Amino acid sequence: MDKNTEGLKKIVPINMREFREKSAEVYERLKPELEEKYHGLIVAIEPYSGDYFVGKSVVEAGEKGKEKYPDRIFHFVRPGFRAVYRDYGRVPI
Repeated sequence: MDKNTEGLKKIVPINMREFREKSAEVYERLKPELEEKYHGLIVAIEPYSGDYFVGKSVVEAGEKGKEKYPDRIFHFVRPGFRAVYRDYGRVPI
C-alpha cells in the first residue's frame, strides 16, 4: 500500500438494484411509524438490518448510522415528503 492509498477502506461492491429494492421494502414496512414519529426529519435506513437513524440533516442521520455500521451505505428519506430535498429551480439573474 502506498502513501496515497494508506488508510482507505476496502470498497465492497454492492448490487444497486438489490439495494434499492430492499430499501423500498424496508421503508414501506416502517413508513407508518416513521411518518408518525419523525415527520419532516431525515431518516437513514440500513436496508439489510432494517435499522434506521434519525437526524435533522443527512449528515446527522448518516453519522449516527456510521457509528453502528461504518462500512455500509444508507438509504435516506424524509418521512411525509416525496424527496429528501426540494428543488426550487433556478433563480433568475
